[in-house]
Amino acid sequence: MTKRKFTINLFNLTKNGPIPLNDLLVKINKVAISRRNRDIGHDVKLEDIIAPTTAKPYWLLNFSKLRDFSPGKGSKTGKTTALPYAKGDAPSEETAMLYQPDTGYIALQYNHYGLRAESIAEYLGVFDHKAPNQYALNIMLNQDAIARLDSKQIFTRIEIKVAVKGASFLRQNGFSLGSAIENSATSSSADIVAIELASDLKNKTGLSVPSNLISIFKSLATNHTASVHTLKVSGRDYVDGKIDTVNLIEEKVSLDYYNVKRDAGLRLDLQDRFRHLEKAYLQWKSDGYFK
Repeated sequence: MTKRKFTINLFNLTKNGPIPLNDLLVKINKVAISRRNRDIGHDVKLEDIIAPTTAKPYWLLNFSKLRDFSPGKGSKTGKTTALPYAKGDAPSEETAMLYQPDTGYIALQYNHYGLRAESIAEYLGVFDHKAPNQYALNIMLNQDAIARLDSKQIFTRIEIKVAVKGASFLRQNGFSLGSAIENSATSSSADIVAIELASDLKNKTGLSVPSNLISIFKSLATNHTASVHTLKVSGRDYVDGKIDTVNLIEEKVSLDYYNVKRDAGLRLDLQDRFRHLEKAYLQWKSDGYFK
C-alpha cells in the first residue's frame, strides 16, 4: 500500500482572548464529550485532550469534523460496498494539534478534508456561548522567503487566486484590485477568482502597486490559508537585478512524514499522530523558531 504523506504545519496564536486559550482548554477538558459539539457550518468536536505536564508543557488535541457523505469499502477483486453506520453516526475527519501556551506556537496536522486553522479558531471562539472569544492561528512562513519578499523594490508579476473571502480582505486593506476581484465574483456568483498582472520585461519601473503591498500579502498568506489558492509575487531587488518569484503558498514552515501507523480500519493512529506532532515541535524548537 502506498505510504500516505502526513504534513504538519507551524502556526502562531496571534489572537488569544479575552479568555486565554490555555484557560479555555482547561474548561473544555471538564466538559463531557457528548456536550462538546458545536455547529460552525458543519459539526465539530474536540474529542481528545491531553493536558500539559512538566515533562511535556503543551496540549495535545484531536478535533473531529463530521461529513455528510461517505466513501465506500472497496477491494481489488470485488465491488465497492457501503460502510455500515448506525443512526446518528457519520464519517469523521480528524485533525490533531499541539499547542504550547508559553510560546503560543502550534503544530497542526494538515487534513485536506478535515478542519483548517480558521475553522479550529472559530470552534474555540464560539465554544463558550456566554463568553465568546477571538482566536487566530497564523501560519508561519520561511524566513528566507520573507527576506526575499522584503527586498523587492520593483514588482514585475503578481498572481492571485482567492476565494471571495480573500478578495474582501484585499479590499478592506486598501488594495484596490481587491474590489474588482470581489465585484467580479459577486456579479458572476463565482466562488473563486484568479487574476494575473504583469509588466513588460522592458519596463524598468514594473507594476504600480500600493506601498503596503508586501504587508497585505504577508497577512493574506498567514491569516487566510483556506481562502488563498495561489499567491505569487515576482520582482527585482534593483533595476537591473534578476527577476525572482516568491510563492507564498509553498513557503510554509512544514514537515512531511510517511510512516504514520494505521489501525485495522485504516484510520491514522491517534497516538502516532500525536507522536509526530511532538517530533515536529522538537525539530522546530531545535531549529530556533521558538525557545
